[in-house]
Amino acid sequence: MATGAGDQLVRGACAACKRTDLPGSAFSKSMVEKAVGNSLIFRDMRAEAKEKGEDFGRVTFVQGPKVRCMECVQKAEAEEAARGEQRRAAEKPTWSEETVEVSLATRPFGMTPSQDQEGYVVEKVNAADATKPAHGAGVRPGWKVVAVNGESVDGKELPEIQQLTKDSPLPVRVTFAMPATPWYSCSSCGRSYPPGGFGRKMLSKPDAQRRCSKCVEQAEAAKAEKRGKA
Repeated sequence: MATGAGDQLVRGACAACKRTDLPGSAFSKSMVEKAVGNSLIFRDMRAEAKEKGEDFGRVTFVQGPKVRCMECVQKAEAEEAARGEQRRAAEKPTWSEETVEVSLATRPFGMTPSQDQEGYVVEKVNAADATKPAHGAGVRPGWKVVAVNGESVDGKELPEIQQLTKDSPLPVRVTFAMPATPWYSCSSCGRSYPPGGFGRKMLSKPDAQRRCSKCVEQAEAAKAEKRGKA
């Protein structure tokens, strides 16, 4: 973005770092296109433009509450990426050495595995249907299958473990490893996560109001988009 006397001049103010007279090259083209406007700072720039022999009428100044220079945009993106890594690390579950064996006498068992975890980790348990035995046997979200009828499933993928439970004669003896910390369910998406999947304040809310961090972020993004269109 040129700033010479023969080209249109672009100057701007960054709402993040508060610098008020940045050259156009400090902003991305898309940021300038979204935020082109006039400003009272023109008054301060008029004298400077005259001293440089520039045509002040050819100056475009960008400013606004969402206008950020590329340096600040990159910094914010790096910070968000770091927070994402921390969140993923916190969401990564661990299990204790304590195990529990339950006997499941009928199919379907009434437990749904997570698609995001390694192996068979229970994400949901059907508590509404008494004909499905998992809940009555005490199975809860976060429990991880470690053996089926005494056969270790260490290293096996989820489809292999599911097939093993289907092929086994009833009742099926399933051994679970207990999560190091209890899991919580999200009232919005219905999925269960370890405590790291929720904000601190959310963990103190009742079950009917608790939402996972992913759902909260999606809701906030939707609100921001709606405000932008208004």
